[in-house]
Amino acid sequence: MLCVAFGISLFELGLPSWAQTGATTSLTRLPPAESPVETAQLLPTPALPQTVAPPQPIVPHASFRKVQIFPRSEGMGTQVDPVQSPNGETAIVISGGVNVVIQGLSSDNLPQALGPLGDIDIEADRVVIWGYDLASLSGSTRRGDEPLQIYMEGNIVFRQGDRTVFADRYFYDVPHQTGTVINAELLTPIPQQGLYQYPGLVRLRASALRQLDQSHFVAQDGLVTSSRLEDPGYALESDQILFQDLQQTVVDPVTGQPIVAHQRLARGTNDYIFLDGVPIFYW
Repeated sequence: MLCVAFGISLFELGLPSWAQTGATTSLTRLPPAESPVETAQLLPTPALPQTVAPPQPIVPHASFRKVQIFPRSEGMGTQVDPVQSPNGETAIVISGGVNVVIQGLSSDNLPQALGPLGDIDIEADRVVIWGYDLASLSGSTRRGDEPLQIYMEGNIVFRQGDRTVFADRYFYDVPHQTGTVINAELLTPIPQQGLYQYPGLVRLRASALRQLDQSHFVAQDGLVTSSRLEDPGYALESDQILFQDLQQTVVDPVTGQPIVAHQRLARGTNDYIFLDGVPIFYW
């Protein structure tokens, strides 16, 4: 009865002849459509009232910088002399031993919430500062993109993060973090291998050192060693060394305190390996 209701004979279902009845029901076709099928047209969605303000364009946060001047040694005063160049530019000459602290220096690799890796601490016998007046050197806050250039000479100690540069003369552009160093010696900790931190420092010495940015240096007549002796027993010497020292503040998983992590790479041209002053390998 179900098959008859759908207009299909028992014979067409392939049943045996004894299960078939004598009655046969013919198929009924649907009448042809009078018009072709048309695509349904959707009604336009009504515009809803704007309840949330559109997002505003992101404006980069302006960095700020503070420069402070201190005597290099307690009980010793510094001599400050404003000097005006022929083109009308004012420079501040500070002699008698000076300590310059620059805070708030921005860094691309530095999460600002984790520590003052961008701060710079400078000690020198004499410095010349362009871009700031005397009032700005008393700790007032200035925009970080304003020009600030410093020339240093005499027993220079330049610290940033846990990297230290010793030099005779040093010119440094603060906003661009570039500079030129004469008779330079750069010290930085040896990279940690796994969970073990090797003691000692990597030492890069050069007659002239150019700082390309915060992390890249080019040394002329360079020497790389971990020995602190004036004439090291082992060293790699090159005509030119490209030294990379990426510093980034990370959290120590054991103590939870911020520490400075390093990623270092040195490439040289015309390289020699010296052992007790004798070259044993060249490439």
